[in-house]
Amino acid sequence: MRSDTPETDTDHTDDSVDWRDDEFADPDGLFEAGDTGRDGLDPMPLVVGVFVAVAGVLLLIQPAVRSVTVFGVEAPPFVLAPAPLSLGLAIGTVGFFRRGERTVALAHGIGAVGFGAMFLATGIGGPTVLWFGIAVVLGGAVFLVVDVLRPD
Repeated sequence: MRSDTPETDTDHTDDSVDWRDDEFADPDGLFEAGDTGRDGLDPMPLVVGVFVAVAGVLLLIQPAVRSVTVFGVEAPPFVLAPAPLSLGLAIGTVGFFRRGERTVALAHGIGAVGFGAMFLATGIGGPTVLWFGIAVVLGGAVFLVVDVLRPD
């Protein structure tokens, strides 16, 4: 039996595109009944996007701006780029984990650790930490490729 309203539709066949599954909309039960929490603008991806954009701007201004002074220390902008990128990915890790999107959260966490290690390496001058960060980011990329290619 098919109804015109999504709330009362119980036919979950491929022909039915109007059905709503409350468990799918809120898998962790974080919202009150009837509230999906996804109405309007979602701030978490915007915050992550802003941090990633700041990292991109720091990379793009490198040819025009040779150094930036941070806490009295001059550094090339590209050296600072992993810091906001790592912070944005860390925020994404927490946000996606709370939503129940474990694979996306894990990918963000791997990126946050890798880029954080790269930024840390620039501060302490350690090539071992830099290579560790690069290895973590590359391992995360391999993880994502394997996850995408895995049959469901």
